[in-house]
Amino acid sequence: MRPGFEAVRSAGAYAGPLRRLVVGLKYARRTACVWPLGDLLARRLRGWGPLPRDALLVSFPTTAEARRRRGFDPPALLAAELARNLDLPLAEGVLSRSGSPPPQASLPRTERLRTPRGTVVAALAGPVRDRTVLLVDDVLTTGASASEAARVLRAAGAARILVAVAARA
Repeated sequence: MRPGFEAVRSAGAYAGPLRRLVVGLKYARRTACVWPLGDLLARRLRGWGPLPRDALLVSFPTTAEARRRRGFDPPALLAAELARNLDLPLAEGVLSRSGSPPPQASLPRTERLRTPRGTVVAALAGPVRDRTVLLVDDVLTTGASASEAARVLRAAGAARILVAVAARA
């Protein structure tokens, strides 16, 4: 399956200190971890070359259950930190999750590739029309969730989709 996005950039591999920061943010509720993650990822994105003038940050949507459990939305916090670091606009509420899919981390690879289909919807399509979207998430493993979000963003009129993640497994 070809991904629906053009490229992925991450702050690094999901290992060592970077893994500890992501786990601290996602599972230990250490929201202060978003600052070093945002700084590392912003540096990586700047090294990519000039970002497109029409670039717009959109966070990957978490489920309502995950937001309730954590009390916050890690990809949304990371996207806000990137917007601040890169001086780029952030479009909030563009994507949402439908249903209650199980956490991707709990699934074997074959299920991870199949589960995201139909779980991401465009809640607010207008801001992405004819724009380059930087889809922000915490971890990219198989790319299936990012591909599903990219499919939805493209259907909403996005011109290009680039993925920016804190870590890549």
